[in-house]
Amino acid sequence: QPQVQLRGADGKSLAQPGVTITAELSSSTGSLLGTITGSTDASGRVTYTGLGITGTGTFTISFTADGFAPVTSDAITVGVAPTSTSILSEDPDPSAVDQEVTVAFRVTSTRGTPTGSVTVSDQDGTLCTGPLTDGAGSCTTSFDSPGDRTLTASYTGNSTFDSSDGTASHTVTAPEAGV
Repeated sequence: QPQVQLRGADGKSLAQPGVTITAELSSSTGSLLGTITGSTDASGRVTYTGLGITGTGTFTISFTADGFAPVTSDAITVGVAPTSTSILSEDPDPSAVDQEVTVAFRVTSTRGTPTGSVTVSDQDGTLCTGPLTDGAGSCTTSFDSPGDRTLTASYTGNSTFDSSDGTASHTVTAPEAGV
C-alpha cells in the first residue's frame, strides 16, 4: 500500500500534520477503490490502506494536496487474477446410461471470488453449464452410451479473472443384458 511523505521545494521531508492528500487514478480506464483521501500525521506522512484498482492494464496513481506539487506513482501493472477450476463430485459415479448426473464444481482465486459460469464437457462435446455462486456451482447432465469419460469443467474467465479448466474421470455403466 502506498505511503506519501510531504516534501518541501528543497526535497526535504516536512513534518506537517493535517494536510489532506487525495489519490486519483491517472487513467481513463479502471477505477480506484478504497479510501482515496488521507490526512498527514505528525511526520507529514499518509499511509493508504485498502487501495485497489479495478480493470487490467498499466496505471499510475497521482497524489495531490493544496499548496503542494502533485506526485505520481511508478507504473502499476494489473493483470487478470489466476484461477483454479476443479470438479468436486459427479453424483452418482458410476452412473447408468440415461441416468441424471449432477456435476459439482468450484472456481477459486487468491484475489477474490470468481463470478460467471462453468461449462462441463466430455470428449463428445458440451454437457451442461451452471452459474457460480460464491465460487461454486453445479449442473445436471446424462450420458446416452456406456464407457469411461473424462469430464472437463471450463471457466471462461472475465475482465477480472483468468480462465481455467479442471478434469475428472466418470464411468457410465452398460445396462445389464436381458434374459
